[in-house]
Amino acid sequence: MHILSALAIAAALCGSACQPIGSAALSREDVAAIQAASRARVEAARGSDWEALSALYARDAVLLPPNQPPLQGRDAIREWYASQPPVRTIDFATVEIAGRGDLAYVHGTYRQSTGPADAEPVHDTGKYVSIHRRAEDGRWPITREISNSDLPARAQP
Repeated sequence: MHILSALAIAAALCGSACQPIGSAALSREDVAAIQAASRARVEAARGSDWEALSALYARDAVLLPPNQPPLQGRDAIREWYASQPPVRTIDFATVEIAGRGDLAYVHGTYRQSTGPADAEPVHDTGKYVSIHRRAEDGRWPITREISNSDLPARAQP
């Protein structure tokens, strides 16, 4: 009888100890905060405000841009965005926001046109996934992000 009791107690302890930490589903407020950050991102890109855009990333964020090595850290991400052709138009559409506890992901699509005003614009459509971790102040900065175009790769000259 003692063995069965001990096994029952051990199973109960293991069951409670094995629950994921922060396993509560995202609240409406969490989703709204992530959506607000997504809108702020579009506005920053439209205004070429790379400081505001990079502030939406965690200090140690990793950006995985297409066709090049990963970028580590907010400063590198800001410099990369600033080095890109000027944004003429950009729109994001959120397909899904999901997560648990202090971790969430966003899956979405984008449409953009880039290039100097005196040249023919370059149009692109694609998709992205960003991972967000809730900060102590309640914000949801991007910690990891990857995106790629839906268009075929351009031939090398």
